[in-house]
Amino acid sequence: MIFLEYYSRGESHSEINAAMIAILLQKYPCEQFYLFCSKGHFKCIESILKKSDINITNVIFNEISVSPEKFEYSRFFIDFNLIKQIFNFAKTSEETKIFVSYTTTLFLYYLKLFLFFNPKIKVITAIHSELERLYVWKYAQGFSGIKKYVTALYCFVFSLFLPLCIYVKNYKCLVYGESIKNNLLKKVPFISKESVIVIDHPYVTQEKINPVPFNKPEIQFGIIGLIDKKKNGINLKMLLQKLKEKECKNFKISLIGHIRNRITEEYLLDVLNLDFVEYKRKVNEFISKELRDSLEEQTDYNIYTYNSDGYKLTASGAFMDAVNFEKPIIAIKNDFFEYYFNKYGNIGYLCDSIDDMVEIILQIVNKPPKDEYIIQQKNIKILKREIDINYIAQNIALNF
Repeated sequence: MIFLEYYSRGESHSEINAAMIAILLQKYPCEQFYLFCSKGHFKCIESILKKSDINITNVIFNEISVSPEKFEYSRFFIDFNLIKQIFNFAKTSEETKIFVSYTTTLFLYYLKLFLFFNPKIKVITAIHSELERLYVWKYAQGFSGIKKYVTALYCFVFSLFLPLCIYVKNYKCLVYGESIKNNLLKKVPFISKESVIVIDHPYVTQEKINPVPFNKPEIQFGIIGLIDKKKNGINLKMLLQKLKEKECKNFKISLIGHIRNRITEEYLLDVLNLDFVEYKRKVNEFISKELRDSLEEQTDYNIYTYNSDGYKLTASGAFMDAVNFEKPIIAIKNDFFEYYFNKYGNIGYLCDSIDDMVEIILQIVNKPPKDEYIIQQKNIKILKREIDINYIAQNIALNF
């Protein structure tokens, strides 16, 4: 089997790719695995798998160049040559299964073209944030002036709508969540339902011995994952400003993830220096896994300030971090979070607005809900078991 990650460098997407490799290793234990990715990304994946005692002796690393910063129009020849390279390798090695951990528009066009002429080779591609471009105008709202209209046009031309509609019998796409599959089928009604595979966002989970909640002078809240102005930064700034106005004490909010760029940092600058906010890293500096784990272990709750119309077609890896660390969440209601609350019950608090979120935080700080916290963690443990690689490998069909 061939596993291709042509987009990520270093830590980026390393945990979900490690999880998918671990699942496929269990599903297909007799196969040789050829992993094509950047060297730095392989080192991160290798570290995660080895720490979890996952045997990778039959994984052979093949280094490739990755260019995540390049736009689709500049990848015209890059993607074609990469797919040609992978298919030539597959035919030479007599491999008939290819798993691709990322999907962009040009790549998918080329991929289906090669699959049409190579019917014995079967491919599954995972699809991440690229699906969000299907909501063309919503995606463009994060920009202003003429750039908004240019972005809308770009999303229309380079969205996955058309390549997903092209039916090729030896291709399937994988999405990470039932709510995402449902929204995808509504948004792209011409896609073959049989070609869409769904699993929960997988995780190489670990047993956690968490500190007893509320045993510190201050309640600890964490904002984990990427912080970007148009993704969650506007709501985050509003939340921090409103909490400042309440003059509430005895709590800390730690920004455990990383700020994407200078634009977001400048936008958040006046709230980053608030007494109850902790953030000590450089902009666009990925937090190390060790530091992230250390900070996350100390939190009592994870906060998510994504928009209510967000994560319709994308899974949140940051949410799965909270599940792994068995932390209840406080989030603005959206399709993705609602699915897990409906399925697993009380795993935290869903809010209709930032004002609701402020009230929930103040209630927790003023009177920590110790009994409810136990119930929430119990439900999270059930969810954690079902996103674990072993559970998915043993219970979920993932066939080429």
